Parts: sequence; structure tokens; C-alpha cells
Amino acid sequence: MVILGRLGLSDASQLRVALLMPDDTHEALWEMNLPVPSLTLLSPFKTAKQLHLPFIPYAGDPYSDLLFAGWLAQKRKARLPLMPPEIRIARETNFIKKPVCAWQ
Repeated sequence: MVILGRLGLSDASQLRVALLMPDDTHEALWEMNLPVPSLTLLSPFKTAKQLHLPFIPYAGDPYSDLLFAGWLAQKRKARLPLMPPEIRIARETNFIKKPVCAWQ
């Protein structure tokens, strides 16, 4: 519950969960009776079709790689930041050289 509190949630009933998984595993997960009041099960194929993505995985494909690739391809300015902003700023300040005095 501590993690939910950090996210601003005071009750587990506020938590909405969506899982991307193959259709043939949905029934087994429903039988587990997870303590999540709002659970949505999606297959990669159906989700890609609903989002009208340019890359659609095969109907039985259990992996979501093409789904994420298609979703990312729709972004206008897709960026993959390799360095967190705080580290980048620290590196930039390290490159500032100290003035050199000629009379030393």
C-alpha cells in the first residue's frame, strides 16, 4: 500500500490494471481471482487493431514487441533519452573550464 500512496492512491479500488497477454491465457488469469477491482485483459493483436497501428502482430502472437514498435512509430518526435537530464546537466557543468591566469 505504500507504493500506491506514493502514486496518490489511498485505496486499492482506485487502481486500474491492464495486462497485455495472449488470448489463451485470459481465462486462466480470470480464474485466479486477483484482488484488483478494475482488470482489463488485452491481446497484442486486438490492441494493435484498435489503435490502428501500422504494425500489427499475428493473431496468436504472444509478444507485444510489434505493438510497442507500432505505437512508437506513430509518435511525432520519437526520442530515446540515453542520459537522464540531471546527469546531462552535471556533465555540461563539468566541461566549463576554469580561467587560466597568465601570471602563475
